[in-house]
Amino acid sequence: MTCFNQTIKSAAVLVALAGALGLPVTASGAEPAAVIEQRQEGFKTMGKSIKAIRNAMKSGATNTDDVKQAALAIQSQAGKIAEWFPAGSGAESGVATDALPYIWKNTEKFDRITQELIAASAELVSVTAAGEDVNGAFRATAKTCKGCHQSYRAD
Repeated sequence: MTCFNQTIKSAAVLVALAGALGLPVTASGAEPAAVIEQRQEGFKTMGKSIKAIRNAMKSGATNTDDVKQAALAIQSQAGKIAEWFPAGSGAESGVATDALPYIWKNTEKFDRITQELIAASAELVSVTAAGEDVNGAFRATAKTCKGCHQSYRAD
């Protein structure tokens, strides 16, 4: 049996066991509270990084290590978004979350926006690493974040 098949079999056993015990689980087999906490922390990191770059732009000091680190943090977290929304980690889990059910109803759009954010944040990292003007790349990244919030987040 391949490692992948063994992992799938183990996850299925865990989901079945949790279900038998009446414990909520996500499609990934994780507890909803843990998944939701992980994504909330990831988005907080992204939000702090966006604010740091925005503040640096206001002050005119964008060619700094802090801006480069903030861009890297956004890129790193953006790459994890697909893992943060397994089925069963929405409001139906009973855990407080701002994630709207539309995420799981229109996964194509959600996945497309996630890929756009990954690409925009990669460009932001590239621009900051090169010491170039961050304005365009930052605006593209922030616009992608905002677009997702408008469709998928209850504010």
